[in-house]
Amino acid sequence: MPDFDLLRQVLSILAPVFVLSGIGFVWARLGYDYPVGFVTRITMNFAVPALIFTSLLRTEIDPQALRNSW
Repeated sequence: MPDFDLLRQVLSILAPVFVLSGIGFVWARLGYDYPVGFVTRITMNFAVPALIFTSLLRTEIDPQALRNSW
């Protein structure tokens, strides 16, 4: 019997990649312009801080390590 938890985990990683690739493919096929400067600015102003914030939220720090750092 296949491990459905592993399959669900792999799909949760790969699904956004395929969805975004499909959107990019359709975008290019329809001939829309790709404003690189705008996309870079949006990424740097919103996506990177969100990534840092979620990484800090998920990080578990041992309180003992903080006490010994001084």
